[in-house]
Amino acid sequence: MFRFLILLISATPLFALEPQNIMIVANKDMPESISVARHYASKRKIPDENIILLSLPKGEDILRVDFETKLAEPLREALKSKKDKIKVLLTVYGV
Repeated sequence: MFRFLILLISATPLFALEPQNIMIVANKDMPESISVARHYASKRKIPDENIILLSLPKGEDILRVDFETKLAEPLREALKSKKDKIKVLLTVYGV
């Protein structure tokens, strides 16, 4: 049991997230959303190129067609350029 614990503790840094592994998704039509995204990125040292700004509706609801065209497709395209580097998508206020 002790060996397993040592192995688990020593392997933990291998699975830690680095700033370049995080992509922040913000609503470019809401200044508050951009502000939150930039603040979070600066505090966590996430590169500016890992902030994706999408034009999204301001309400809490989104039509399926808008979801596909304004969120899913642009996000897929952004992720293609990052290959396997992005492990986490972080959505902020407005998304």
